[in-house]
Amino acid sequence: MLHFLLPKELHPIFDHIPSSALHVVGWGSVLPSVITVGRRLAFDEGKHEMIADLTPLLPAHVQFSLEHRRCQHHRQDDEADTHPGLINAEHLSEDEAERKRFGEAVLEVFFSQLFSEKGFFIDLREHGFSLDAEAIYWNPPNLWYHLEHNFRIGLLKIYEGYFFGPFSEVEAGLSDLGLFTEDHASNQKVVDLLLSHFGTGEQRDVLFEIEPFAESFEQFFDYLKAKNMQLDANFIYFGIYLITLYLCLDKLKVPLDAREAFTNARTRLAKENLDNQMDSAVS
Repeated sequence: MLHFLLPKELHPIFDHIPSSALHVVGWGSVLPSVITVGRRLAFDEGKHEMIADLTPLLPAHVQFSLEHRRCQHHRQDDEADTHPGLINAEHLSEDEAERKRFGEAVLEVFFSQLFSEKGFFIDLREHGFSLDAEAIYWNPPNLWYHLEHNFRIGLLKIYEGYFFGPFSEVEAGLSDLGLFTEDHASNQKVVDLLLSHFGTGEQRDVLFEIEPFAESFEQFFDYLKAKNMQLDANFIYFGIYLITLYLCLDKLKVPLDAREAFTNARTRLAKENLDNQMDSAVS
């Protein structure tokens, strides 16, 4: 049912969302948000405001640009005539350095948006990006969502603890997401499933592949379904966000440094701001 309610731009993504995820996430929290997200897309609501809020969070070499999105609807030759050296990310060359440059920029955008209290653009697929020798230009579809504060901070705790420790920070983040209960064995299983998806904490040479990701995603939600856990809409939208990241990076076929991308976003957006947000979530 949800497949038919969400904007058509998101329909291809649902091939990678397990049915167990739709069972675990409560319909009561999803349906109102689906209407809101669809209305934003249909009537172009809030896009300029969201761009204004997110622009300071992006890395310096990534820019929002309405102009470059319009170019994507012309032939590649026309685009090259209008903007010499500009290519759409769907037409990257086989050059590994160029693919790594684009992929690591997308990864840093992924992490950077998690620091936004105002919301984030959900769709990271490559058709929204163009690039030249100096910069990467992004004009995403107007699909944006506002994660609840504690959920977003929980995600940041998980990434912070996973990449830098202590591991107790990961566990605190999982608790913030509502994934921990009084059942310690169940909690350990959630941790094990997370680690089977994440791999080692180094994450220096990660080949992002959609099929293994989708399999681990399914195992995770199958377990939550078996435990009769009920989650909220935040999980659906963050799940879609993750899937669009993997769909984009899978096509590059080059290893990427996830730890460095998170480090860059974390350093640039000031570690003390994260600490302040975490403190406010506790108080």
